[in-house]
Amino acid sequence: MWVILLVLLASDLLVGEAVATVTRLPQARDTTLYILRVAFPGAGLVFKRDQNSYTASYEIGLDARQGKRVAYTDYRRFSLSSKTPFPPEDTVLIHDIQVYLPDGDYVFKLRATDLNSWKVLLEKTLKVKSMEKGLRIGDPILVERDFAGFSVAGMAERDTMLFLLTARATAPESLLVRWKLVWESERVDLLSDSLAWVLSGIDDTLIITLPSHNLSAGQFLFRVEILRRGKTFCRRDARFWRVGINLLSSREFKGVISVLEFIYPGRAGKLKKSSSQDRDKVWQEFWREIDPTPETDFNEAMETFLSRYPTARENYRRFDGAIADMGKIYVKYGPPDEIERHPFELNTLPYEVWYYYELGKVFFFIDRTGFGEYELVPPGFYGQFGF
Repeated sequence: MWVILLVLLASDLLVGEAVATVTRLPQARDTTLYILRVAFPGAGLVFKRDQNSYTASYEIGLDARQGKRVAYTDYRRFSLSSKTPFPPEDTVLIHDIQVYLPDGDYVFKLRATDLNSWKVLLEKTLKVKSMEKGLRIGDPILVERDFAGFSVAGMAERDTMLFLLTARATAPESLLVRWKLVWESERVDLLSDSLAWVLSGIDDTLIITLPSHNLSAGQFLFRVEILRRGKTFCRRDARFWRVGINLLSSREFKGVISVLEFIYPGRAGKLKKSSSQDRDKVWQEFWREIDPTPETDFNEAMETFLSRYPTARENYRRFDGAIADMGKIYVKYGPPDEIERHPFELNTLPYEVWYYYELGKVFFFIDRTGFGEYELVPPGFYGQFGF
């Protein structure tokens, strides 16, 4: 038994919370490869200053049990550096843990802990059953082509996604594979199809190609039904997440509009009033008008917004969906060079100061209610709060 841990840095937030999944792939001699994927936003890490940079450290632990018996245990430590008190902008930490075990029923417990604050970043329990005897079919797994053939995909962001099915059979036979794609965030069935799968009886794979260029952000379910001799033999599921901005979600759209009205006053009115049917078209028109370099193919303003908004959504979204003042400043100017925090002052309300040295800007935020929702203080009112 051995384990590989792979860390990927993504340019967008994966989801609003930490997630974990497990995929089973049949191997020789009744062994199964279990691929456990954990993903959590880097925004939860605490960075400590180290000379000219900041460093975060965290630990991931895995405990696999079969009944009361401990089948596997492993703990690994990692570190991440940043030039600011924040992680590299909109970082998502993705770890693939690969463990070979005899096929069976297992309970996997996963835990990620920030070593600077001892805050739990992720804590998940995953239960898996043993595969069917004789014909063993693995769970679908998202892959991508590389120089060696295929490898596990880091994110589900490509225009075409490839799902790999693996099987180990005792003799050649033919199967029918039915699949469908469900947008779980909106409870909508999107695509479905079926195809034949002829097994050689040794070690077989099947690639299912899924067009995904029109998929929005959200959670998706890829479900496969295997038919053997005309009857359902087994079902296999794979869940994946698309990042980005889902303009069809009313709560998400409210957050987007709250930030755009702050950054571009008076220019988001048409987008705000657009119907769900026209929203994507009006969205593209809005950014064409905003584009600071229309003579080029790259829209700097749009790309900056898309890269920063997920962090603001994760950390500064109010209960009603709108983005609070700190999030608006973050999207407009990026992460501050330094943050000065004063959460327990005797003579003033709790406040924070954000410094942007290269831009020559300083922003003061106060917490009027004591519930952690900081408001931007206009420059003319600094004296009222003792600044």
